Amino acid sequence: MLLRFAKQTVECHFYHHSLAVIDVSLVRPVQEYAKSCLQVAEYQMKIPDGDLDLAKEYLERVATSNAEDVVRANGLLKDVKDLQARSQNTGTVS
Repeated sequence: MLLRFAKQTVECHFYHHSLAVIDVSLVRPVQEYAKSCLQVAEYQMKIPDGDLDLAKEYLERVATSNAEDVVRANGLLKDVKDLQARSQNTGTVS
């Protein structure tokens, strides 16, 4: 059951990441894909060796928009910056 959940989580991440990439390339308003950006960012922040730069990029995109998720994005942006600072202090690369 846990493996199935993990597989679904990864599939969910790639689905949302694909949506965000497509929407960015089509120059759609951030409001249309903000939730996907948040999902991708949260996933990257939770996994070992996650791409914190990608998480930060997506969170900044939402945080500077007029999407309804601005407050949540700003909170997560603070968290990702803390994670980046910690990873720099320990010598790991994000």
